Amino acid sequence: MNSQTHASVMGNRKNRAVVETVAQIVFTICAFFAVLAVVSITLYMIISGTPAIMKVGLGEILFGTEWMPTAADPKFGILWVILTSIVGTTLAILLGVPIGVLTAVIRDGQKLPVTDQRYRLYVHLWCDLFYLRAAVLWCRDLPGRIKRKLCQ
Repeated sequence: MNSQTHASVMGNRKNRAVVETVAQIVFTICAFFAVLAVVSITLYMIISGTPAIMKVGLGEILFGTEWMPTAADPKFGILWVILTSIVGTTLAILLGVPIGVLTAVIRDGQKLPVTDQRYRLYVHLWCDLFYLRAAVLWCRDLPGRIKRKLCQ
């Protein structure tokens, strides 16, 4: 199949800009609702859980190892839940981070292996130096902002 018969969304600069704008809007909306859901769940848990915490005690809930809420003498310990969450998160990090770091990175359509000096520079500049990244992006967009102001 040659390039003339195969249409791509990423075919030209205009299509790329439209796709990126739509993707940015969709991801921003999704992120907003994700944050809203987390905040709502957190508020609900605090509001509905406060009476139980006051009655049983925070230490008994956090450090108790037995969960028997329907027993004659109820117990509400969640220590094992907390510990298994920590272990699960640690294992996910130990498995996921090496896989993510050791895979090749595609930047502007070119594969950059993690051993490439350009990749190391990219990681250092764009991940370690967040404020430098913000300044570079601001400076990169400055001519466009000036041009828009002048053309108004």
